[in-house]
Amino acid sequence: MARYAPPARRRPATALALAAVLAAGLSAALAGQPQVARATVTPLITLVQQPGHYTRPVFVGNAGDSRLFVVQQTGQIYIAGSTPALFLDLSGQVGYDGGERGLLGLAFAPDYATSKLFYVYYTKTSDGSLQVSQFTDSGSPAATEGTELTVINIPHPGHPNHNGGMIAFGPKGDLYIGTGDGGGADDPGSSCGNAQNTTVRLGKILRISPHTDGSGGYTTPNDNPFFGGAAADDPVWSWGLRNPWRWSFDSSTGDLWIGDVGQNAYEEIDHVAAPDAGKSANFGWPYYEGFHAPNFHGCVAPSPYTKPLLEHSHSDGSCAIVGGYVYRGSEYPDLTGRYFFSDNCRGTIWDVPATATSPASPEALLDTSLNVSSFGEDENGELYVADLSGGHIFKVTSNVQRVYGGDRYATSAAIAQSGGYGTGGTVYVATGTNFPDALAGAAVAGKDDAPLLLVLPTSIPSTVLSRLTALQPSKVVILGGTGAISAAVQTALENLPTHPSVVRYAGADRYATAAMLADPNAGSPNYSSGVGGVFIATGANFPDALSAAPVAGSKGWPLLLVQPDAIPASVDPVLDALDPTDIYILGGTGVITSGVETALTAYVADATHVHRIAGADRYATSAQIARTFFHSTSGSPDNSGLARPDPAYVATGTLFADALSGAPLAARDEAPLLLMAPGSVPSPMVTEVRDQLVPHRIVIFGGAASVSYAVGVQLGGYCQP
Repeated sequence: MARYAPPARRRPATALALAAVLAAGLSAALAGQPQVARATVTPLITLVQQPGHYTRPVFVGNAGDSRLFVVQQTGQIYIAGSTPALFLDLSGQVGYDGGERGLLGLAFAPDYATSKLFYVYYTKTSDGSLQVSQFTDSGSPAATEGTELTVINIPHPGHPNHNGGMIAFGPKGDLYIGTGDGGGADDPGSSCGNAQNTTVRLGKILRISPHTDGSGGYTTPNDNPFFGGAAADDPVWSWGLRNPWRWSFDSSTGDLWIGDVGQNAYEEIDHVAAPDAGKSANFGWPYYEGFHAPNFHGCVAPSPYTKPLLEHSHSDGSCAIVGGYVYRGSEYPDLTGRYFFSDNCRGTIWDVPATATSPASPEALLDTSLNVSSFGEDENGELYVADLSGGHIFKVTSNVQRVYGGDRYATSAAIAQSGGYGTGGTVYVATGTNFPDALAGAAVAGKDDAPLLLVLPTSIPSTVLSRLTALQPSKVVILGGTGAISAAVQTALENLPTHPSVVRYAGADRYATAAMLADPNAGSPNYSSGVGGVFIATGANFPDALSAAPVAGSKGWPLLLVQPDAIPASVDPVLDALDPTDIYILGGTGVITSGVETALTAYVADATHVHRIAGADRYATSAQIARTFFHSTSGSPDNSGLARPDPAYVATGTLFADALSGAPLAARDEAPLLLMAPGSVPSPMVTEVRDQLVPHRIVIFGGAASVSYAVGVQLGGYCQP
């Protein structure tokens, strides 16, 4: 199956609204702080092409079993597969005209397994009217075609467009039908338009109960809003719609989600909650288009009026919104509770949380060149996308998640939030402007199962302060001296609502700070003598240490910094006191010389206990660290025999803040932290991720500018369930 590879896209940042009331004593640390964007955790989706090819597919659905059905606008329904099997052929009576007419919708009865009843929505060849028919699955296309019974027919004179086309059974087992406003422009109906006229069945969501006794037709549920009124009013459930091409019910909540196609400027998504799910809702057309009021018929504004959840402008090339579904499948938990939709012209796939309130801001997850016509669900709630002009069906997949914020500080807060750390514990704090003090601290934080947050030298960014307040720490550990993190920030930390104890690790330089953290003879030591291993990294450049910090944290080993050609005086006694079984040098002789390697043999039993983990560059070294300690099968060099990682973590290898904040989380999950180039997967990483680690899923630390969307898609292709 082919995997759709999209162009890279950078997401716009969204503004933060700080909800917590800040405790007294923070003003000094907050003075002059930058306004940073909120922290975000979001999935990256990919589209996997399914077998088979179709002519103008306009809908994908299921019958409550393992089959997937594809509706062709030209009049056929196929059971999906490498060689699609014809299920029904209505091409002789479906008025497909190359435009918006044709076979448009399909719904299987809730009791299809026993009744074999299903329903289709099409435009009739004879007069262009909107026809909903009932069929009985009789085992062959020809036999099934002969069982047709008319359920409802709706005149649609004058224009060939705006036919609606979606039908679906609702939570109570009734059939809902979406109709367009009659076509043309501005709503062709008289007075205030068809959509506002509740005696006309155009521009509506209708709700009926089809007869199942072989007589055709329907009855109107007695809780419909116009039940017992004029005959034309009985089926009307919602109105004020222009062309509700694709809509759906949330299979978990019963909420109704509508993609209503706009006219000149704006598309809209409407969301109405269960249990009424749109009953008596007036969505405003043709007075409103999105949130705007062009008032095409010069009428009084409708009241009451149900405003959209969101609108989308045509300014980006969009032209016809395609409503989708709230994901309720089980294969991709990161997608759960998100509503997906697209646009027929633009092909972008957006999402919005199912809990969003109006006016909501959707997030662009994937740019495609597809001519998206519909979404669909299989029996398990997994989502699919139909490409009208390309003729293919794609499954929506997601084994890559991105954790990011508007900058490095917001990203560190997002990482801490995504980690699900409990309240009342320890939090480590490091500067976000220079990293050596924090390198050794990341390993200790990982050992302590504690988050690491980044701050400015003289202030606490608002996203970080919000996360600190939520964590309610009993202890805060500052990494580095007052030149790295000022006394004012320390005071602000001490004055958090929980008034935590604040400990500062600060040596004369980066080497001494790392030594303090590792010293087993310290007053409250983080490590004991006789550790199984010690990692040695250069203090002059940081990428090698970043990939090793999760290993150090998960194993409870310290990470010490040395000069490229010497062991600093502050490190020597600490190494001696640690009395390690093995020492692991991170990087080649260009970063730590062979002379230092020889000197390190004095701290272990013999030279065989000093190991060098090195590659041709930082990416190759990162891959080699993963190969050494996170091999997916038994027999790895340290005999860990770890299982396939779930997840593997990824960060950019060019800027180190994201990897620094993410290292403790990777340590807690006993997972590798892999360094990537911003716009490509380096070849050593291709081999390591694809052929060795084969992770269940990937979590990327940082935004698309740090690790591009294309990199995420490529890495997702190496994952396996």
